[in-house]
Amino acid sequence: MLNLRKSIWLVSMAQSKERNTFIMMITTFISRLLGILKARAISSFFGAGLIADAINFSYNIPNNLRKLFAEGALSQAYLPIFSKLKDDDENTSSFLGALFTFQLIIFIPLIVLSFIFSKPFITLLSGFNDENQIVIAANLLPFFLTFLFFISLSTLLSTVLQTRKAFLITGIGPIFFTLTVILSIYLFTNKLSYYSMALGCTAGSIIQMVSQAIVVRKRKIKLKLSNPLKSKWFILTLKAFIPATLYSFILILDQYLSFYIASMLESGAVSAISNSIIFYQTPYGIFFASISTVFFPLIAGEKDDEIKAKYLNNSLTYLVSFLLPSAIILLTLSEQCISAVLQKGRFTYLDTVLTAKVLKWYLFSMIPLAFSSMLSRYCYSKNDYSYPVIVSLVQAILDVSLMFIFVKLNIGAESISLALLISSTIAVLIYLPKIKLFNYPKFFKEIVRIVAANIPLILAAGIIFNLKLTYHVNGSNLKAFCITVSLGILLVCITLIFYIIFKIPFLSLLKNGAEKSAPSKVN
Repeated sequence: MLNLRKSIWLVSMAQSKERNTFIMMITTFISRLLGILKARAISSFFGAGLIADAINFSYNIPNNLRKLFAEGALSQAYLPIFSKLKDDDENTSSFLGALFTFQLIIFIPLIVLSFIFSKPFITLLSGFNDENQIVIAANLLPFFLTFLFFISLSTLLSTVLQTRKAFLITGIGPIFFTLTVILSIYLFTNKLSYYSMALGCTAGSIIQMVSQAIVVRKRKIKLKLSNPLKSKWFILTLKAFIPATLYSFILILDQYLSFYIASMLESGAVSAISNSIIFYQTPYGIFFASISTVFFPLIAGEKDDEIKAKYLNNSLTYLVSFLLPSAIILLTLSEQCISAVLQKGRFTYLDTVLTAKVLKWYLFSMIPLAFSSMLSRYCYSKNDYSYPVIVSLVQAILDVSLMFIFVKLNIGAESISLALLISSTIAVLIYLPKIKLFNYPKFFKEIVRIVAANIPLILAAGIIFNLKLTYHVNGSNLKAFCITVSLGILLVCITLIFYIIFKIPFLSLLKNGAEKSAPSKVN
């Protein structure tokens, strides 16, 4: 009887896990699709030259700081605690209030200082020689930091909801944000110039935060200010946050140096990197964010090391299942996709070519990046915060060193993404000794099966690539868009057909947690 109850519980857990992953995947897909439309709006109105470089450089600063205060160090420190408090509304409210107050203490002085010292700050951080670029980036920075504040609060609220299996609203929130930015650019750029971006980001982040707060309140969780130092849960978070901050700070510094080096390269290099990141982050964000959002709380909340390792095994297998075909398809149609989305107005075919060159190495980097991020979370679940710091430090040193070497070799903007590929792959290898009770034979058997299932896709992609299609060179138009979409659908269909033939496990997600597939995810 006990074994029967345990089996029923495991099946239920598996079904819930897959259903939640599927929900996050769909909402993240919509959000990333809108992110591409946002990039199209920016490129259409601001091109890929001096103004766009200034906007992208300034926007990248708060985006980097998200690794600390939003979906980074702080959230990874407090998520395991919220997981433990998921059935305790009173302590959850108290802990939430302490974290809310802590974020206010951090951000209010930061935003005030950014209004006063934005220009010298941008001058110090960037390699811009054009005074207008420095002014534009400096004018936008305080608004972008304000947007970071509200996004950080939104992440805090969404984490509470995720631990209580409310995944739909956490997935919809970013959609509100991106829609607001797009509307602001189209409606207000003619009147406000580049400030339309500032308006959209600030308003969108507020809307995203408020949407999460409403649902939190409906869950009977109170949101009020409280003294962080009086919360034992906050003290525990702080102990985890400090080493996690070192980890994230190293990543931030690495990313900053990437953009600093890019700002000294040819005109358009910063925009090429920013736009290529948007394209590779679309499949990466959809699949990694969806899978890690569901699996990390499970890994963090599991006391049994063997089951913890099984969750890790499943998460890595799912990542390869989705990211490998995504990389192949996008690599095949990189120029076509970039042209269809961005090549309009001030964005030229030369900008498309440069962006595609940078993008190809980012696509190769997706799987090692996803593995490295998932393995760092696994270490956090084991209360090991020092090892990810060591790995990130080694990776950052290697990444920056390779960037400088490749720049000296005149590789250009591609230096940034090529260096990331090599450094992230080495980071994964460094993590391997820390994985305990991991079933390597089973994992490699699954990976071989996934690779075999992708061979027909690789052959089809090779045929399309060798056709040397040129329909997209004249820029974004309906004909080019339809051809690109048709080719993409063809490649996706080939993937699905052979995934069905090879019985790749990712299909169980698309069945919304079918009962017959559930036991295989927990046994």
